[in-house]
Amino acid sequence: MPLTALLLLLCMLGCQLTAAAQQQGSRHRLFSSEMRNLRPSPIYDFLEQALADHQARRPDRELQLNKVVFTRGSWETLATVRPDDACQISNVDNRRYVVSWSRGDREFVSLYFPIDYELLGGTTRRKMERSFVQRLRSHQAKRLPVPHVKASSLQQYNGDVYVLRGERFSYMQDITGDTYYTLHSGGKPLLLNDRHSPAETLANWLLTDVQPHARLSLNFQMSDYSKEQADVSIARWQSFCRAEGCTPYYIYEKTDGNTHKVMLVADNPAAGYIHMLSIDCPALQLAANNPQLTARAYLYIPVSNVTDLFAPTPKDRSKKKKYQ
Repeated sequence: MPLTALLLLLCMLGCQLTAAAQQQGSRHRLFSSEMRNLRPSPIYDFLEQALADHQARRPDRELQLNKVVFTRGSWETLATVRPDDACQISNVDNRRYVVSWSRGDREFVSLYFPIDYELLGGTTRRKMERSFVQRLRSHQAKRLPVPHVKASSLQQYNGDVYVLRGERFSYMQDITGDTYYTLHSGGKPLLLNDRHSPAETLANWLLTDVQPHARLSLNFQMSDYSKEQADVSIARWQSFCRAEGCTPYYIYEKTDGNTHKVMLVADNPAAGYIHMLSIDCPALQLAANNPQLTARAYLYIPVSNVTDLFAPTPKDRSKKKKYQ
C-alpha cells in the first residue's frame, strides 16, 4: 500500500492520557485507591470531575456533561456512590466506555460516554499538543528492559533472520510490533542491527533499545497548522510515549535507494487517539555510529471515526486533512 494511502488512513484514526483533570475544589470519590492503582485509567478523574462540575452547575461544562448518558440512575444517584461499591468498566469497540456500580446484588448506576481524549482530559487538542512537545523535550528517558527471548519463540523470516511476532495495530494488521533476530553462538537470539536488512533493522531501532544513539529530528504538524521542532533520541520518544500509555507499531513503506521511508504509530485506545511519525532514514545512516532520522509528527489523531474509514466523501463536503 503506498505511503500516501497509509497516511490518509491514519489521519482518520485517532500513551495513557496524562493531561491533568481540572481541579475545582473537593471531588466526591467514585473509585477506590486500589482500583486506581491496579487499573490506571483517565476515566476516574474525568467522572469525578464531571460530577463536581454538575454539582457546581458550571454552564461552561454543560456540553461536555451532556455526553455522559445515564441508562440507570442519574447525577444525583451517582453522588451516592461509595469507593467500596463494586464497579464495572467496559470498552465498547474503542468507541465508548460503559461504567456501572452495584451494591450487594443490585446495579444502581450505569452510564456511558464516548472515548474522546479532549473530553477525558478536560482540555483541547491544541493545548494537549503544546504540552506534549514541552514535556517530551524535558523527559528523562528510561531504558527499555532487555528482552529475554527464547529461540523457540522465533519464526524463520528470511535466511538467517528470525522474527518475534508482536501485536498488530487494531485498524491495520500490516502495522505491527514485530522485531527481528539472528541466532549466534549456542543459538542465543540477538537483535538484528544490520544495514543490509534496512526494514528489519529500522523496526528494531524504533521498537527496542538496540541502537541507543539513534536520534529523531521531529517536525510537529500541529492541528492549528503551526509547526514545532524537537530533536530527541529515539529512546526518549519511546520512553515518553510508553509512559503516556501508548503502544508502538511499525511499518516499512518503501525506499528510493537513497532514503528508507517508514511509519511509527503510538496507539492509546484507552484515551481514543494515536500519535504518528512519518520517518525518513537516509540509507547511509544505517551504518552511522550516531544515526540521524527525520520525521513529520502528528499528535492526538482521533480514532472515533474509524468506522467511516472507507466511506466516500459526499459532494460539496470538505475533505479530511491528509497527514503526509
